[in-house]
Amino acid sequence: MSIQVAVDAFWMPKAGNSAEEYEDAYWPPTPFAGTAESISLAIADGATEASFSGPWARLLVSAIGRGDITAASLEESLPLLEETWKKDVGAKPLAWYAEEKLRSGAFAAIVGLKLTANATELGGSWNAFAVGDSCLFHTRGDRLVAAFPLEKWEDFDSRPFLVSSIADSNRTLTKVKREASGSWEDGDNFYLMTDALACWFLRFRILWEPVDFVRSV
Repeated sequence: MSIQVAVDAFWMPKAGNSAEEYEDAYWPPTPFAGTAESISLAIADGATEASFSGPWARLLVSAIGRGDITAASLEESLPLLEETWKKDVGAKPLAWYAEEKLRSGAFAAIVGLKLTANATELGGSWNAFAVGDSCLFHTRGDRLVAAFPLEKWEDFDSRPFLVSSIADSNRTLTKVKREASGSWEDGDNFYLMTDALACWFLRFRILWEPVDFVRSV
């Protein structure tokens, strides 16, 4: 069997910023509608406090979308991306303060989701992994089936762990990476949201029933 999917993205820069200053990223980069045996989706929330987080976020989501990064391979896949990021952002001469920012690295929260179809019937399985406070929500009609990696709006704070473009900052990645899995049915919806929208969603989901399934390790 295959998945009948429709994928779209909605984004906007932070208040006061231009579109060129948008530091987040998503995969696929353009809307998609069609069928597939499996599909990978991702978002990355680039930290605005650091420089060059936009290019880092785009590298991360494209690697997840192509299957180059999975939950199991995250740690071993990052060195190549780190080198690519350094080469890309350092290709042009930088002012001294930008050079200092470059040495400090870029940071992003990530969520990766893979949907796979069952072989003989409608529906299938999903697997996700996350670092930081961007979230995945799985809905079925008016019911919230899963919230991952955060389940309550009170869980959000100002110091989430983020994936860095500097290897030394990723030493505890294994401890903070989260994984989850579940099953989906025909007609289900999945939403990937960065922290501000995810927090709003969890705080004001008055019509949603409580989460009844989340498994993370």
